[in-house]
Amino acid sequence: MHVTLAEELDLRNRDVLARATGIALLFGVTYVPVFITLYGKYVEVDSYYSHGFLIPLLSAFVIWWKRDGLKTMSVVPSRAGLWVLSGGLLLYVLATSWLVNFISALSMLVVLAGVSIYLFGLVITRALWFPLAYLLYMVPLPKFSIIYITFWLKLLVASLAADFVEIVGVPVLLDGAYLTLPNGVIEIENACSGLRSLIALTGLGAVYAYLAPLSATRKWILFSASVPIAVAANLVRVIAMVLVSYGYGTRGLAFEWTDFTTGLLVFALAFLGLYLVSRVLKAWAPATAAG
Repeated sequence: MHVTLAEELDLRNRDVLARATGIALLFGVTYVPVFITLYGKYVEVDSYYSHGFLIPLLSAFVIWWKRDGLKTMSVVPSRAGLWVLSGGLLLYVLATSWLVNFISALSMLVVLAGVSIYLFGLVITRALWFPLAYLLYMVPLPKFSIIYITFWLKLLVASLAADFVEIVGVPVLLDGAYLTLPNGVIEIENACSGLRSLIALTGLGAVYAYLAPLSATRKWILFSASVPIAVAANLVRVIAMVLVSYGYGTRGLAFEWTDFTTGLLVFALAFLGLYLVSRVLKAWAPATAAG
């Protein structure tokens, strides 16, 4: 019998409501240790993943945005989902026993995909690939990856900032992540590496690109552009702090005020950059088609 997704998920039906509640509770109880670990990562001081709480909400928003198309899709349950589900649970057991938190959290996404395939089928799960894959942004990278990426980002930002301020006439000596000015020394610390804003902005850029009325290729171009845009926005912040430090010193109210306001400016500049790139891609599409 032909059953649509809207009919399959009609929570006014007591059987449907009971089944959905049971699956949700079973999933929640199974992954309590992962949720506790993720919460700790999100709320720790100088967390790179304080945005993690928003990821499930944004994923749910994308599903809601696609609701009209999803409602009419036919539900064709597939036993292949049991294999995916079993693989996810096995991965979870192994990762938990080996204390590999990153893999434990990833297994959660595999389990969700397996449940979707088993209950709704491959076609519907394929239509949900983005909101499911997007949940990757709530999984913190392993600590060694954070350290490695932060180190190289610090060196890159320090080098580019030094080159720029020298062009505008500010004498500076670059030594790794340290910028020595005539009136003090600035260290590009982990917080100024830009990794936190890079992770958050590429996450928001992914949603923005997915929802943008562009072809698949242009969506990928827009998403890819979020990486250099995030780096460039953070570079503007560092340059501003170096210039203020040169004029008013590396300590004091001017430095602290610049540090605070440019932190907000990074996100504003990044969103502006994404918007401008999307406008260019939209304008370029008709011209290319006409050509």
